[in-house]
Amino acid sequence: MALVYPDSAGRIQQVPIPPGYLIVRGTDNQPLIADSLFDRGSEIAKADILVGILGSLGRVGEIINRPAQETFSQQSGFFGSTAVKTTTSSEPNILAAALEGFFTPTA
Repeated sequence: MALVYPDSAGRIQQVPIPPGYLIVRGTDNQPLIADSLFDRGSEIAKADILVGILGSLGRVGEIINRPAQETFSQQSGFFGSTAVKTTTSSEPNILAAALEGFFTPTA
């Protein structure tokens, strides 16, 4: 620890305080313990849970509204060939989507 102060010329001065020289104690020589003035921990936790739930609902809605089958076609050239690709999705896993949505960080 040190005593820090500006001198008359405006320069910062630092004077070390020797160990044991300054002791801060509470009532009856007990350790001094700070009291919390504004504990917002529960408010922050509630907001985090709400964001997680909304993320879960968004992800569940996304997979429920995903089409079961998608077809893509592509034609190359004027008289060329046409390629068709069909993708079939498996049954949506609602629990996995909810967990993914809950634990995905949001910006």
